[in-house]
Amino acid sequence: MASVWDIDGGFSFQWRHSRPSAGCVATGINLSFIYMKDIVLEIGKVRKLPSFVQHLSRNKTELDRFFGIKLPVPQVFLIQSRYQIDKIWKRKTESGNVGWAKGGAIYILSPENYVRESDRKNMSTYWKVLKHEHAHIYQSYVAGGWLPRWLSEGLACWLAGQTKNKPDLQIALSVIQYHVQGGAGVYQAGYYWVERLIGKFGKKKLVAFLRALGPEASQHRVRRVFKNIYGVNWTKASLKKLYS
Repeated sequence: MASVWDIDGGFSFQWRHSRPSAGCVATGINLSFIYMKDIVLEIGKVRKLPSFVQHLSRNKTELDRFFGIKLPVPQVFLIQSRYQIDKIWKRKTESGNVGWAKGGAIYILSPENYVRESDRKNMSTYWKVLKHEHAHIYQSYVAGGWLPRWLSEGLACWLAGQTKNKPDLQIALSVIQYHVQGGAGVYQAGYYWVERLIGKFGKKKLVAFLRALGPEASQHRVRRVFKNIYGVNWTKASLKKLYS
């Protein structure tokens, strides 16, 4: 059963040395604790949100099938403001930062504050963001890590139905630079190559590629595994031939 937690509106937090498991309930009080960068956030009661349960359950079915594994439905923690996000990340965050996955859980702005606290114009993208972060949980489980960045973001976008326009050749070939580095281009270039590889070689090979990368996927390992799985060099010259 999915649990959806509201981060307390007062956003109380404090430093703690002990680390109970994410989502555990402290004895004797109606609070829960989650950990982000050594901050303990106090959480309110579980909220019953049928729409979240429906979306998470549907996402789970699709993601289980795609990755060939079965994972539990994740907990979701609803964040109420940009102020709270900035406190969690200990910096001023971009208005486009509306959610993330960590420790097998999803953190996302609450539906009520999604538009007000971000650059999103309406709620039409909300459930796709939820599925995008859900997909990251599966990716991390299968590969054991998040690299390369283009694959992580491109595949999450593809699975969530966050379609991107086809990039020109220069942007498409820039995918090689998005190993650790992020930026606006990582989503467009990553989405294009995920869609291209699935279209040409199939879904199973992409999952095999992801699985073979391992938790510490260096650029050298990406080149070696890509060659082993696809029989193509991970170079701009070879990618140029695949571009269509």
